[in-house]
Amino acid sequence: MSNKFDFSEDMDAAVSTAKELERTEQLIETLEGCKTALHELGTQADSLVREFSPLILALSSTVKAVKEAATVTVSAEARELLEREGLGICQRMLDEFEKWGERLVRQMAPVRNRTSVPTVAFWCMIEVIIFLLAAFICTCTANAQFIHSAVLWKTIGYTTGFLAVSVALTVLVCHKLKQQP
Repeated sequence: MSNKFDFSEDMDAAVSTAKELERTEQLIETLEGCKTALHELGTQADSLVREFSPLILALSSTVKAVKEAATVTVSAEARELLEREGLGICQRMLDEFEKWGERLVRQMAPVRNRTSVPTVAFWCMIEVIIFLLAAFICTCTANAQFIHSAVLWKTIGYTTGFLAVSVALTVLVCHKLKQQP
């Protein structure tokens, strides 16, 4: 008679399954965060390529011009003047690159520690947490009283009702969020 209401094996299996699901969900959330970070990094890399392309072309033409100037036979004074001018141009370009690099590092610093979660996913997670809390409370209530079929049916009824309300709220919130500009 006491074995009829012994759910300890089922509870242990459910707890281990819930822990495995929680670990899987955490891994999925981590992977989604990594995906978002990689997307932002790719976007910023594209931006860097667009910003540095003109400078690289200018540097290339400058190097080409310096090579052409080096092949011409010039006097010692002209050579010194060319070297000074070349060093000045290179120094200005180096300074410009350093300024751009520092600016990009400052712009990317806040992005490193940020994880973006879509609004719909955030509200869905909140509703899941509320539903799990309600299920936990219902289970505790059922276990606090002497377990008999009326309490179990009440628990199942309340849990099902709360699930229906949560699903309806999720649909409503998603619909409202999609309507926002």
